[in-house]
Amino acid sequence: MSTYSAPRVFTIHPGQDFLATLVRALCDGSLVPGFKYSGDPLALSQATIFVPTRRAVRELRSTLMDHLGSNSILLPHIRPLGEFDEEAFFFEAGAEEIIRTPPPIDALERQLILGRLIAQWTDHLTAHLRALYKEEELTTPVSTADAFWLARDLAELIDQMQTEDLSFEDIQAAGEAEVSEWWGVTLAFLQILRTEWPAILEERNRLDPSAHRNAMLRGEATRLQQLQPESPVIVAGSTGTIPATAELIATIAKLPAGAVVLPGYDLEMDQATTAALEDENQIASAVSHPQFGMHNLVRKMGAIGLVEPLGQRRSPARKSRDAWVKLALEPAPCTDTWHDKRMQIDQKAFENVALLTAPNEREEAAAIAAALREAIAEPNARAALVTPDRMLARRVVTELARYGVQANDSGGTPFNTTLQGSLVALMFSIVYQPGDAAELLALLKNPLVQLGTDADAHRDATNWLERLVLRGSVGRFSMAGFRDFALAQIATVKSSNAPRPDWVERMTEEDEQLALDLAARLDATFAPLVALVAGNEKASLQVALEATIVSLEALAKDETGDHRALFADEAGAMLRSALVQFLSSESGLTFDPVQWPEIMHAVLAGLLVKPE
Repeated sequence: MSTYSAPRVFTIHPGQDFLATLVRALCDGSLVPGFKYSGDPLALSQATIFVPTRRAVRELRSTLMDHLGSNSILLPHIRPLGEFDEEAFFFEAGAEEIIRTPPPIDALERQLILGRLIAQWTDHLTAHLRALYKEEELTTPVSTADAFWLARDLAELIDQMQTEDLSFEDIQAAGEAEVSEWWGVTLAFLQILRTEWPAILEERNRLDPSAHRNAMLRGEATRLQQLQPESPVIVAGSTGTIPATAELIATIAKLPAGAVVLPGYDLEMDQATTAALEDENQIASAVSHPQFGMHNLVRKMGAIGLVEPLGQRRSPARKSRDAWVKLALEPAPCTDTWHDKRMQIDQKAFENVALLTAPNEREEAAAIAAALREAIAEPNARAALVTPDRMLARRVVTELARYGVQANDSGGTPFNTTLQGSLVALMFSIVYQPGDAAELLALLKNPLVQLGTDADAHRDATNWLERLVLRGSVGRFSMAGFRDFALAQIATVKSSNAPRPDWVERMTEEDEQLALDLAARLDATFAPLVALVAGNEKASLQVALEATIVSLEALAKDETGDHRALFADEAGAMLRSALVQFLSSESGLTFDPVQWPEIMHAVLAGLLVKPE
């Protein structure tokens, strides 16, 4: 293959099947000149393709197999951008710098360490800043749990700064303008980022996740620039909004066999829109434009005027629809021509497009789920829900479950809404805020809970406990001595002179014993947490965690004593990982035991369970 110094950049219009078009162009030789699939089962394995996400990796593999049919072949190396297998670089030429890059610190470990630093952040306040509070004592964070919530926000700020290649000095410089003296308090808080946090990372030989991603992306860009591989290297579907990603993409575009395929870059952008996207004085309105990131990437690659279309030509109706959407999303400086441009668009642009207006959120989700369900029944139909509204996505997933359809939500499921997450929340609520019979029943009916018996026996015992102990006005109760409470409730039911339901007359001693045995198992299960709450001294993370783990595992044990179901699926694996990170933490924090549920909530609240 001959050396190709100019950037090779393509785009696929939004109305086309992106992956199918990409695969066809790769195989027929129109993507990388001199490289195509002609039946050799080893040919495609020479190519490397970067795509934005792990989900895109799976879909591209499936699309390749569909295109190639039943042929036995080795597929290209398909990698998600920003996610690197460090061990694989041991077999790559010129990867010495990448191999030496320190690994990323675990997100939970980072939150635990930052929480400890935040709990002590007032040490950074000078006498001048303390004088701002006069006689008032500074009480932020007000608790250990509050420190962990602040740690989440600080970790997000770290990631944003490193993604945009900003430093603490950049933030400090922004505050040198005429701002309130209170800005000094914020800078004192952020001293954590300047002194203590970098020292901790260096001591542990770790990088922040965003810094690690940037280092790996730039390391790969340097490796490819030096190696100049003759085999195809392709980036597909990325808009390059992260600076380090844009550098890698720009490098690949100029490789001898490199190619970049953009998702829907506008080749018909007018001069006014182009000028608005490039005007630094109009950045506030331009940054939200869908072409802003890609246009900057094209400029960085030096590919203005060089981007070529891939795939079939658009129909007239499709062109009109694209023009309409483009018009609706124009930057603010270009909206003065809306009316004139609107009159030039064909009225058939939205033929076969339906507009749904729902009276409320529930019916909106139900209607979307019904439309998706109908599409499943059509062999040639394609359907997807694309929305930034996470609540809508969750409602639609729930509605699809009513049809027996398990939706693959690429946005992930909040851990707190999983079976494991609700079990943790209910367990803490029952122990720390006792007396709610509905919550206790919800915990007992969680599919993960068996309390040392088989599923059928646990269900029968729960039903009798509900009837004899938790039904009606039961008053307040706690999990300390719950069996004694249950015994008193059963005695009240049996001795009551009020009209009694038929099931009381049919109740046997064995049924009564089932309820009492379950109450006794609850006593034993929650005993470690009850003892933790009753303690008058501050607790350490390790002590609180041990009590939590013992109670969780006791809840999930089956008749053989096996509690592996608690950690079996993706949510279970995430819970296990969180607990292990907690146990291995060396934060040395102590706290009032009543704060423990809120600390756990602060740590688990940001976790998302994504399908493997």
